[in-house]
Amino acid sequence: MILSLREEAATVTSPSSPTASPLTRGALRLLVIEDNPDDLFLVKDMLAEARVGGKAGYELTHADSLAGARQHLSASEFDLVLSDLTLPDSDRIGTFQAVHESAGETPVVILSGLSDQGLAVQAVREGAQDYLVKGEADARVLGRAIRYALERFRYTAPLVSSHERFRETLEESDAATLVLDRAGRVIYANPASRETTRRDPALFLGCALPTDPHAPLQAQITLEDGASGVLQGRLSETLWEGKLGYLATLTRFDVAGEAVPAADAEPVSRFEGLRSSSPLMRKLFTTCERVAPTPASVLLLGETGTGKELLARAIHKRSKRRGRFVAINCAAIPSNLIESELFGHEKGAFTGAGQSKPGLFREAEGGTLLLDEVGNLEMSAQLSLLRTLQERRVRPVGSAQEFAVDVRVIAATSVSLFEAVREGDFREDLLYRLDVIRFEVPPLRSRPEDVLHLFRHFARELGERYEILPPEVGGGFLEGMLAYAWPGNVRQLENFAERLLLTGTSACVSSRDFHDLIRPYAPPAPGSLMGDPAEPTSGGGGPQEVDLALSLTEFVDLQERAYVEALLDSTHGRIQEAAEKAGVNRRTMLRKLKKHGLDKRDFR
Repeated sequence: MILSLREEAATVTSPSSPTASPLTRGALRLLVIEDNPDDLFLVKDMLAEARVGGKAGYELTHADSLAGARQHLSASEFDLVLSDLTLPDSDRIGTFQAVHESAGETPVVILSGLSDQGLAVQAVREGAQDYLVKGEADARVLGRAIRYALERFRYTAPLVSSHERFRETLEESDAATLVLDRAGRVIYANPASRETTRRDPALFLGCALPTDPHAPLQAQITLEDGASGVLQGRLSETLWEGKLGYLATLTRFDVAGEAVPAADAEPVSRFEGLRSSSPLMRKLFTTCERVAPTPASVLLLGETGTGKELLARAIHKRSKRRGRFVAINCAAIPSNLIESELFGHEKGAFTGAGQSKPGLFREAEGGTLLLDEVGNLEMSAQLSLLRTLQERRVRPVGSAQEFAVDVRVIAATSVSLFEAVREGDFREDLLYRLDVIRFEVPPLRSRPEDVLHLFRHFARELGERYEILPPEVGGGFLEGMLAYAWPGNVRQLENFAERLLLTGTSACVSSRDFHDLIRPYAPPAPGSLMGDPAEPTSGGGGPQEVDLALSLTEFVDLQERAYVEALLDSTHGRIQEAAEKAGVNRRTMLRKLKKHGLDKRDFR
């Protein structure tokens, strides 16, 4: 597609500040657009039964026509719009389009008497958060639909900070980059686009470009010197100002067809097989590259599934150490065997020791030893490890002989060692020995720009491995992915992409489709409006459906999060009361909140 970019730029206003979470503002503000009084009465009943708004309740505003709805939307702010499609002053899809345009960023859920699958798919593709049919949707379904629609409010802060970091990266990049909205209008052009196109970046704003991510982008331009040229690039879906859009990294070709290359590649970082489009990870990779050749001990902090072991392997590979990379999960070894595993043992040193064993320190001679979940080490093993780190020598269990070792130690943990020191569960002197170079690997919810990037990467890579075409996904589905917390982080995202690919599901259009697929990962907190929008998969006392793609640690973490959420909901966010119910101390309960990214204020 060839498109002229000679027209004047449209005026682009600066983005408004992000909407705060309804839970921090009190009552949920709803606009119900319904012209039938009987249906309005039923909707109110379902809202009350579904406990919409939680303990703060909701404020309902009613409009019985499209004109009335527009007046309310222009005069007031709402958290959600529930709209019928059959109104006296508009037609079906035209009703939604008009409401959606007037609502702006406010999510719209359709509650219609029309059971029309084609109409439902069209509405969702054009931006509806959900499509419910009167008579088929009950209070539970309506409450779940509202939870889906409000999910985007849960992680406003990470989205805003992510956007700021991403914009700074593009501003500093040497690659000519444009950002387009879903309609194909250019909403951002970075300074490097001046060098590539020889025109003011502002002249791009408001212009229309093709928005097919699977087709090459091509646009005719006129340069300042009067010569002509062609911009070429490929679109990829991205996140901009909290909304889905397209990223276009451009190359200019002169009239002879010769490329005028940019000095930098697309804003995607790669570090020994690790991929990320997040500025946070880019800085992490840069620091790792600087630290890798040194012998300094490294402490990796981060939640389960963030890729700490991959990062440790990358550091080892860049270190140029000639020895092996050896890893041990300290939580998986019984306490009475951990010292034997690390330092070795002599034959007959204990029952079952039929032959001598060198231990992992000696196996990693000249290389790197990763101590994963190091916080699970018993005190005796911590003391032996401290001695080894200080003296660079190991003594096998049952031996009087010591062996010198040259091993670079990398420790990783998903819990706070500093909190463990305060509680007396971890030696402070050992922590300082391990905490020479510290890397905090951010969870996926803190770098939402990586959700789309990694999902596409995993889908493409797995598709090539299994020789299956990746599924087509809709905008609402991707928005559902962005609003989800991903408690299992990158590992969970990769497992989800593989499951989506292998099950061959075609329901990948709306946010509701996404939550139906992700449901087994995290059971909901009972009665919590803003909890994860999963529903129980079985009733009564029968067994729950579980996702066997999860590791045992991931499954237990997700169950723990659901328990803590339910506990906080029942105690209205009172930490001391929640700790007493759980049979733990207040400090442990606070640590659980921090681990799972929960805020007690969300439950008041």
